[in-house]
Amino acid sequence: VAFEWTPGKSLAISPDGTRIVYGSSNPAPLERLLYLRPVNQIEATPIRGTEGGSYPVFSPNGESIAFFDEANSAMKRVSVLGGPAANVTRLSGSLMAMNWASDDVIVFSTSESHGLRRVPAVGGVSQPLTTENSSQTLHTWPQGLPGGTGVLFTVWTRPASTERVQGLGRIAHVSLATGQVIDLGPGSHPQYSPTGHVIYSAGGALWAVGFDPHRPAFKGDPIPVVEGVQPKQFGGGNFSVSGNGSLVYVSGSRAALERTLVWVDRTGREEARDALPAVQGGGVG
Repeated sequence: VAFEWTPGKSLAISPDGTRIVYGSSNPAPLERLLYLRPVNQIEATPIRGTEGGSYPVFSPNGESIAFFDEANSAMKRVSVLGGPAANVTRLSGSLMAMNWASDDVIVFSTSESHGLRRVPAVGGVSQPLTTENSSQTLHTWPQGLPGGTGVLFTVWTRPASTERVQGLGRIAHVSLATGQVIDLGPGSHPQYSPTGHVIYSAGGALWAVGFDPHRPAFKGDPIPVVEGVQPKQFGGGNFSVSGNGSLVYVSGSRAALERTLVWVDRTGREEARDALPAVQGGGVG
C-alpha cells in the first residue's frame, strides 16, 4: 500500500496488517498527536494520551503503541484505544529509531549513543546491546527477529568525501544470547518479512533478499520491490512491514527533501555554506 504523506513523518503498520499509526504534521508539540487508521478506511482517529508524540511502533500483539515524548525526553507506551500513557524509560538525547521486539523488549538508538540499547517494554533502565566507539559510525534502524533470538540493524558510516554524499550503510545481525555481531551485506533499515526475506532500503528503493532468522545470512541475489520511497536519515526509507507480510510506504524522492545550508543576514542576503546537501528535518521511526 502506498501513501502520499507529509515529508519526514513516520508511520508503522500493525503486526496483523490491518491498522496504521502515524504522527500528525502539526509543529506545535502539545497539539501534535498520533493517529490510528484502518488500512481499508480513509478516516483516522487521534489516540488520546499521545500529545507531543512521534516515531510510533506497535507492540507484537498490536494492542499497544510505543512512542517518543520529545517534550519530556521519554519513551512511552499507550493502548491503541488511548488513555494515560505509561513511561518506559528516560532518554539521553533524541530518539532516532526503535522497534518493539517479540520478546517484549524495545530496542532503540538515540542521538547520544552510537550503539543500540534495549529496555523492557514494561519499563526500566535501558542497557547497551551493541557498542560503537567510532564518531564516524553509528548503529540504528533495529528490528527484532521472530523468537527473540536476534536483532537486525544498520551500521551507518558517515561519508569520508564529497564523492559519497549519502554515506555507507551495511546490514548486521546481533545475537541476543551471545552479543556476537555478523555483517550481512550492504543496505539500510532492514525489516523482516514472514515470506523469508529481509526488506531493506537502498538508493531510494526497497529491495528484498532471502534470509533465515535461525541462521543469519542473506541467501541469493536481492530483487527490487518498489521504487520512489520517501527517504529518511542514515539510508532509511519511510516504510513498514507487518507480521503477515503487508508493506506500507510513503512515496517520495531524496531530491525533494534535500536542502543546502546558507547564511542569511539581516538584510536578507544569502551566502552558501560549504556543506553537503542532506535530508533536513526528516523524522526517524
